Amino acid sequence: MSEAFAAAHGVEVADIIMEHLPPEGWGDLATKKELAEQGRLLRSDLETQGLLLRRDFETQGLLLRRDLETQMSQLRDELRGDMSQLRDELRSEMSQLRDGMSKLTSELKVELATGFAQQLKWLVGTMVALFTVMSGLVSVLVVVAK
Repeated sequence: MSEAFAAAHGVEVADIIMEHLPPEGWGDLATKKELAEQGRLLRSDLETQGLLLRRDFETQGLLLRRDLETQMSQLRDELRGDMSQLRDELRSEMSQLRDGMSKLTSELKVELATGFAQQLKWLVGTMVALFTVMSGLVSVLVVVAK
């Protein structure tokens, strides 16, 4: 404020100056040395907090890594169990398929043997009949030729 303003409003210059002084006095103001010390302490605290934070991150990283390794191990074990179960089921299915194929093969063998036996009977019967007919013809030809 200017002196003219101060005089016009009934404020003295000394009052204005007193308003700008610290409330308790000059002893309450920090010195450059104290500010420097506070800066050093603040930097030290920040470094300490940074180290603690870094250590905490490393610890959390290790815990996370262990947890992931445990879960991966559990997943591997579960997958091995599932694969073993699938392998057993596949073996069972293959065994049933082999049994079914074996049964069908046996049935086919019986059917083929029966069919071949019937064909053989027919063929032998036909050959006997032909032999009989031929014998009769030869006998007739011998009688006619005499």
